[in-house]
Amino acid sequence: MSTVVVVSTGVASAAPTPAAFTFSTDSGATSAVVPAGYCAIDWVVLGARGGASEEGTPGEPGGLVTTRVTVREGDVFLLYPGSPGGDAGVGAPGVGGASGASDPSAAGTNGGLNGTASGGGGAGSVVERLAVPVVGAFGGDGAASAGIPGGTGGGTNFAPGTVDQTRTGAAGVGSISGTGVLCATPAAPGDLVVDQSFRVLDITFDEPVFTDETDRADDFEISYDGGTTWAALDVFYPGDGSGGVGARILDPAPGRYDIVVRGTNEAGNGAASAEVSVLVLAPATDVTATVGVSSILVTFVEPADTTGISGYQAFASPVGAQSSADLVVCDVPLGVTSCLLGVPAGIAYGVGVGSIDVQGEFGAAVYAEDTGIVPGPAVPTAVPTRDDGDVVGPVGPISSVVAGQTSTVIGSGFLPFSTVQLSLLPGPVDLGTVVADENGAFSLSVTIPASLANGSYSIVATGTAPDGTARNLVTAVTLSGGTAVVTPARPAALAVTGFDTAVPLAGGALAVLAGVGMLVGARRRSTV
Repeated sequence: MSTVVVVSTGVASAAPTPAAFTFSTDSGATSAVVPAGYCAIDWVVLGARGGASEEGTPGEPGGLVTTRVTVREGDVFLLYPGSPGGDAGVGAPGVGGASGASDPSAAGTNGGLNGTASGGGGAGSVVERLAVPVVGAFGGDGAASAGIPGGTGGGTNFAPGTVDQTRTGAAGVGSISGTGVLCATPAAPGDLVVDQSFRVLDITFDEPVFTDETDRADDFEISYDGGTTWAALDVFYPGDGSGGVGARILDPAPGRYDIVVRGTNEAGNGAASAEVSVLVLAPATDVTATVGVSSILVTFVEPADTTGISGYQAFASPVGAQSSADLVVCDVPLGVTSCLLGVPAGIAYGVGVGSIDVQGEFGAAVYAEDTGIVPGPAVPTAVPTRDDGDVVGPVGPISSVVAGQTSTVIGSGFLPFSTVQLSLLPGPVDLGTVVADENGAFSLSVTIPASLANGSYSIVATGTAPDGTARNLVTAVTLSGGTAVVTPARPAALAVTGFDTAVPLAGGALAVLAGVGMLVGARRRSTV
């Protein structure tokens, strides 16, 4: 079943500009909720000062942190501004500043008492999201009194990224303020590439470059008509840090597509990429695979719409193969609907047909059912009828072989990539198999068994011709060096008659010869 690519109608419009988003607090816990349209908050977080000593020496100021934090609509931030450390009274230490943050270390500690009191430490100011601290500024230490240190200020300076721990602010109460940063639409994606194969469009492009998180693309859209209509694009990321984005469209309907992509975020739609046009070829139908001797006949029906198709490619690959190393292909011209593939025997194959465009790129493909095990040629039991061509050696014709030695035999005229059986007859003696190359030729080293008897034999190469019929090369050779001894046949037993025909035949022959001699002598004498 084919799934047609569907695009939404209309063009999405940019979101309206939201109202300003700012907040500030310097006492008590409060919260801030991120409205739509904002992608970051610029924070200014000030820790509370430390308390003064009994002598009136002021405490240390709190820390100051300014940072930008990426946000999404609906994020909730809890704000905990620190309270100042208490000033020491006469003979009374200052109390440490309080903090409502989940981390108790944000609170300041009390000043010391040794006849003269020191100030309490100021509390740190903390911003939390989902109970996790995200920004903080330390509280200032309380002032010392008579060598007795004041209370320690709570917390530390922290934020996403690197923070200067020595940076301090005003000597006042803790405070937290924020200013929302509007989302900006993403830049255009770069280097859009669209590849089609096996009824799939593989789409890759570079993620739009962003200056900060406010203009980063959250999602992507695709248009198949040059940007008139758009649809959501389900993308995946390779995870290799390259910034590349990938997507895959399954079973696109045949036709021409003018593809562009864009990023989107809360600010709206980003700029479109450069356009890439691609023609999706129609696939063949009704693909069948008929197994022969070391061959597969592939047949199919051409698609009704052959727009952009320059031909087809039939292919066979071993079932379960993990690479294309053993792939066998056959180029089929437009208008032709079959091809005979030669394949190594003894393997089952997956078979299909793909449409090819005018640039020679592979397009839509359709598969037949997997074949069973493809049989190879059998070892002949008698010398077959010889076809054109001979089995030869590296330097030419073969007329003799030596038993027990290895020789190279060469032949041609077979179906490319089909299996060829080598045999010695009479016997038969199996000399092995070999797969013909892309030109239908083979070369194989064979060893004639030493146990054979000397005499006349035939080397036979049996296989499949390019038209699918059987092909046999037969070369007569004389074998020497064999170790088998031939025992002469014993004469047949005579009939029990008591009469030996050999004797009278011999006597008759002698009588004839004697008579001839007498005649010659008589003639000589008559001429004398």
